[in-house]
Amino acid sequence: MLLDTLLFVCIGSPTVAHVALPIESRPPSEVTLVHADGRREAARDPLRATDGTWVAELDGRRVILRPGEIVAIVDAEGDETVLIPDEPTTEVPQRARDALAVLRDDDAADWLRALDDLAKSPCADLREALVELGGDRSKESRRRAVHGLCALRTREGTLAAAGLVLDEANKSLRKEIADALFSVREIFARTECEELLARGLSDRDGGVRFVFAAISPRTCDEAVPVLEKDGLRSRDHHTRETAALELGRRGSAAGEALLVRMLERDRIPGLHDEDEDFVRRLVVAEKVAVCDALGTIATERAVEALRRATSSEYEEVRDAAETALQRIASKSGD
Repeated sequence: MLLDTLLFVCIGSPTVAHVALPIESRPPSEVTLVHADGRREAARDPLRATDGTWVAELDGRRVILRPGEIVAIVDAEGDETVLIPDEPTTEVPQRARDALAVLRDDDAADWLRALDDLAKSPCADLREALVELGGDRSKESRRRAVHGLCALRTREGTLAAAGLVLDEANKSLRKEIADALFSVREIFARTECEELLARGLSDRDGGVRFVFAAISPRTCDEAVPVLEKDGLRSRDHHTRETAALELGRRGSAAGEALLVRMLERDRIPGLHDEDEDFVRRLVVAEKVAVCDALGTIATERAVEALRRATSSEYEEVRDAAETALQRIASKSGD
């Protein structure tokens, strides 16, 4: 959910590397990179190399954008260049076979590391092997299978993971593995997911319904009442905050009061003794996301909160608030 996504920001992402490649085409300079888990990141001068590889400037460095980790490049007009990789029919390489063996071993404590090797080798045979693992009698194997499918960062793997979640009979495991879908939420929203989404939104478990509502395409009207009922009314504050953000991004002011409080607080609940810089990055990432949501809601209360945020101690938050206010002003002038 929200905190999980924010934590990922501070751990760092394997999506980039230094690069110097021959260039084929040049889209607009100022863009937003959309990560699979929903994070947005400002970038400059995205370029496509002659071999199809995309690169962009991040923090003054030219880096590779790895398809699947980066789901889309969005230009200033909102047009997307989608980078979700196709699923090849190549043979499963040995490193992926070794990773599968680790996932199959319930006693292997370091199985999360094996996900990196799976992510480097997405293919149809590997997906099918993970789906087979998802039908294992072992609960641990089924849990790892869902995470493995999400790690592939493909449409086919993402849909297969969602299917395993909905087919899981164990109630506690089902609720737990549903959260894994947040890591590929932007891929799910860009797939032909109508059937799975309908099942998810009508699921018997409120936690599962909430996950599918939160990762659904922003055009899914059926998700809004689920976000309000199973999200905003949840006992878990992380769930409530995630719901408020998702509702705001969809233009609903149902969670507006919560968003305003999130924008004005200085710390994130649940974080106490962490590194000061780590906490700062989390706080800034959250506030930037809230500014974007309030800019979509565009109510008087949202505008007032954004105006106050233009005086934030954080430059990124000031910029995000200004951008949101400009967006509101441009819409009101239409």
